[in-house]
Order: sequence, then structure tokens, then C-alpha cells
Amino acid sequence: MEYDILVVFGAGVVLVIAGLIWLKKIKGRKTVCTSSCTGKVERVNTSVSRDDDGDTVMYSPVFSYEVNGTAYTHESSIKSSDTKYRRGEAVTIFYNPEAPAQCYVKGNNDNVFLAFVILGMGVLAIVMAAINFFD
Repeated sequence: MEYDILVVFGAGVVLVIAGLIWLKKIKGRKTVCTSSCTGKVERVNTSVSRDDDGDTVMYSPVFSYEVNGTAYTHESSIKSSDTKYRRGEAVTIFYNPEAPAQCYVKGNNDNVFLAFVILGMGVLAIVMAAINFFD
């Protein structure tokens, strides 16, 4: 029984650390991406995810923007079953003036949400392990 508690506690610690590292990475990107420009949704990639419940279409927007005459593209790292972007739609892109390929899209905060979900799962696992340990 105590081994199970340690496994849950350890998994919780790993999830908390992963969530904190992910949030720090996001914050770091927002710290260095200080210049902005207007970009557009170049396309929305689709893929099909199959499981026992059936097929789910997943969407991943690809953004394009230009800095000092050089064109860049950025594909969202998050796939979603609901797309909030349409091809040709204008978006605000924040980029690093020293490395314009490093960017993020204003309003595309899916990564932040997932980082908090992972962090929350880790905290929940630690709390559950502590409760079971002291029972």
C-alpha cells in the first residue's frame, strides 16, 4: 500500500515540475517576443484521430507573417477538435526581434491552459497521496 502512495506522490511531483517548466517556457517566450506584426491564417491543417468512440477531426492552424521582407510560418503546437481560426483571417503575431522565427499568436493560449491542467493534476496527485499516507 505504501508503495502505491509513493508512486502516486512521485507522479504528482513529476507533473508539477513539468507544468512549472512549461509555464516558465511560455513566459520566457512572451518576454522575448516584444515586437508585433499582423499575420494571417495561411491554412488550417486537419487530421483524424481514431479510437473506440469513433473518429475525431483535429485542427491545427498555420500562421504566416513577414518581418523585414522575410516570410515566416508558424504551426500551432496544439491540435484541437474545434477550430477558432479561418483561412485568410488576420491575427496579431508577437515575435522575437533578434530571432523572428520565434513567435506566438495573440489569443492562442491553448498551451497555457494545458500547462495549468498538468500542474493541477500533479497537485491533485500529491494531495491524494498525502491523504492516503496519513489515513
